Amino acid sequence: MVLFMKEHFGEEAEVVNKIRADYLRRYGSTLAGLMIHEKIDPRKFVDYVHDVDLTLYLSPNPVLRDVLESLTCPIYIASNAPRFHVESILKVLGVDHIPLKVFSIESFGYEGKPNHSSYRHLLEQTSTMPGEAMLVDDYTLNLRGAREVGFATCLIGNEEWEPRLERLELISSLPGITH
Repeated sequence: MVLFMKEHFGEEAEVVNKIRADYLRRYGSTLAGLMIHEKIDPRKFVDYVHDVDLTLYLSPNPVLRDVLESLTCPIYIASNAPRFHVESILKVLGVDHIPLKVFSIESFGYEGKPNHSSYRHLLEQTSTMPGEAMLVDDYTLNLRGAREVGFATCLIGNEEWEPRLERLELISSLPGITH
């Protein structure tokens, strides 16, 4: 994101990081702020920032595979990334064979999380009632928006993006989940 914004604004990383933080705070995502203030083509932005070799950061995750394979409830992915990126992540993690439905940033008209319309879209498209759904996310602002619409929520990691699962007992309280 910073490289994209450096090119767009012609500013150094320190300056664009301040702009990025402001957009994130005000709009819930950097992309939303760029669309509002800079009239950025969202496809250009998401294609640029997600052009990355995922194998440098991810590897097959047999524990995740086993957990997902054991679930008896439907699995949906709601991501502010483009579909091609989500599908690439699933493949690298070794869970692309698991039946699930992906809701990507394109599915949300590039508004995405934490926008309430995105969460309502998820509920509509999955014929799910708010009390029957849980959003598992690594960003508390996304969780707050989901709770406001009626989702149960579970934080994975923390704001520094270090993966760790917290409050796993919340997941087991949803219908159809055996863990």
